[in-house]
Amino acid sequence: RGGDKCKDGTLTCRAGSPCQINCIGSNSCAGNSHIDGNDATDFDLTCDGPDACKGNTIINCGDGDCSVSCDSSNSCEDATVNVGDAQSFQCTGSCGSISAPSPFAAPTPNPTDNPTMRPTLKPTANPSISPTAKPTNNPSHNPTKSPSKSPTIAFKNPTTTPTKAPTQSAIITRNPTSSPTKPPTGSPSKRPTEPPTSTSVVVNAGTGKQNILGTTLSPSSDQKAASASVTSPNSSLYW
Repeated sequence: RGGDKCKDGTLTCRAGSPCQINCIGSNSCAGNSHIDGNDATDFDLTCDGPDACKGNTIINCGDGDCSVSCDSSNSCEDATVNVGDAQSFQCTGSCGSISAPSPFAAPTPNPTDNPTMRPTLKPTANPSISPTAKPTNNPSHNPTKSPSKSPTIAFKNPTTTPTKAPTQSAIITRNPTSSPTKPPTGSPSKRPTEPPTSTSVVVNAGTGKQNILGTTLSPSSDQKAASASVTSPNSSLYW
């Protein structure tokens, strides 16, 4: 830092370590300076100030990522960058007058053998932080547009074999029972009653006759001989 501080000098980075050099000030690393990062890993150089790294300055990158920043309009004028074995290189700021290759990044050493033929056009803005360790091999081609907000948790025993013929037009009850039967009947009625009875049938313990309270019965064709009479909430009907 400072005018002519390292002008015409040699700066050498420590081997096997990241290296950061800041040449700040007028002519701080200018002239015939040699900035050697050959043995470093990541290399980062900042040239900030008039003519900071201007001239015959030689800049050698390490074998990691290499970055050069030219913060003033002529701070890197006529300097030369040798990228060597760098994995990537970029120059930011006023890089028009520096002798350096175009920015690049080394390709991945182990690219996928079978990349997807149909990459997503709209990747998710909020990807999962902890994706599943064992994703399904046969995902649904038509996933639901309204997935459950509270799916069954694994330790609460979700079904392992879902029904192959789910209902097509489900009528969702707004007040489902909180205590459904655990062993439902194996032979449910094929013709359950549509309007369940709203009457109360009481058997007289003394006579064995049935008393129907709070209603009036209309005899059916098979009950023509029956007679019905309800005169009060305590009256009885016999047949």
